[in-house]
Amino acid sequence: MGFIVYPVSFGLLQLAPRYLPAPEIALFLLLETVIGPFLVWLLVGEMPGVHAFLGGGIVLGVLVLHSMAGESNGQTGPRERTTVALPGHELEVQRERH
Repeated sequence: MGFIVYPVSFGLLQLAPRYLPAPEIALFLLLETVIGPFLVWLLVGEMPGVHAFLGGGIVLGVLVLHSMAGESNGQTGPRERTTVALPGHELEVQRERH
């Protein structure tokens, strides 16, 4: 199973910056710390402590607020790609669509 999960997850992490800003991707990576204890609770039956619930709630709350703020600013959707040709080099630049 690890031969499938790791390549797919890292491949998606490589594609994510095309569609989301880097700070948002970093925030979504924090979900691992929330989902891990939750899965242990479901699969093993080990109850997380109060601090785990409090920290998970803070992370989820920040993600929801950040997503709502991005939607209200119109910052959703893929970014526009521009290729700049320099002598001997080709540079690809991403910028937000407006």
